[in-house]
Amino acid sequence: MKNMVLKAAVLSALGLVTAQAMATGLVNLPSTGFAVGSDTSPYTLCNTTGNFGSDDATVPTTTANNTCAVFPANVNTAPEASFSLITSVTRNIVLNDSTHTNNSDVTVGNVVDRIWRKASTNECIYGAQITMSNTDYDLNTAGTQYLEINDFVRSGFSGRSVDIGYYHTGTLQQDVLYRAGRTNVSVQHRAKLDDETQPAAGYVAQPLTTPTPANTPINGVEAWDDTTLPVPDADEQSATLDGNYVDFTVDVNYQDDDKSKTKISPYLYVKTSCSSSTHTATAGALTFRQTAQEEAPWISFSINGFVPN
Repeated sequence: MKNMVLKAAVLSALGLVTAQAMATGLVNLPSTGFAVGSDTSPYTLCNTTGNFGSDDATVPTTTANNTCAVFPANVNTAPEASFSLITSVTRNIVLNDSTHTNNSDVTVGNVVDRIWRKASTNECIYGAQITMSNTDYDLNTAGTQYLEINDFVRSGFSGRSVDIGYYHTGTLQQDVLYRAGRTNVSVQHRAKLDDETQPAAGYVAQPLTTPTPANTPINGVEAWDDTTLPVPDADEQSATLDGNYVDFTVDVNYQDDDKSKTKISPYLYVKTSCSSSTHTATAGALTFRQTAQEEAPWISFSINGFVPN
């Protein structure tokens, strides 16, 4: 990912920014998906600058590039009025596998996991912000390998209506939200080798539900060629609908292969119904995925997190 661009106001004043359709506020993610031509996608697009992290992304403002974006007063304030913060926990993001960590715990970052509640409507907003650390996650490869989070998935929403959004605080090295969907399939996206502003052949912005792929955590091509990227088949760019999950596509890493840094995610929100009972963490509720925008292995792992009661 290239460096995050904190330049929207300056470029707008110079007339150099093409404004994305303005749609500030949380966006509904129907469990039936979104119409794309004559087909359906689990995903809706949010910030369409930056080619999913392969190029410079422009941060949202109240007047441009703001689909799915919200602008609360600060990170402690809910993105909608009348919601009160009821709990906040910072959780370590721990990777433990036989391939990369030799079955040892490697803490690659942390995630702030929060809940705001509106008692009058029995609604909650679940918020999360990821920060990656200066950590070598691959103990079996020479040099330092930084884990890249391309997708963050929350679970626990089966049978519930959900609205999603994100908050970019304006902090340097913070990413934007590219898309979000009701699915547990994270679909890989890659840029052209010779033009990072354009998608590589075969890669789509809104993966379709057909042809239906296997129920796999990551869908795409787990291969890399420095001269010619492999072209995915249509079924390698599709995703099944699953109302239990919300998949956020981002690009968060302490240091990318191109030496840029976007080590902090925006705040990522899910609003849904909830009860007034005590909130507890559920095993495996938060999932982190590296889908290999560049030369990197596919990785998917989960930690505890808050879910609706």
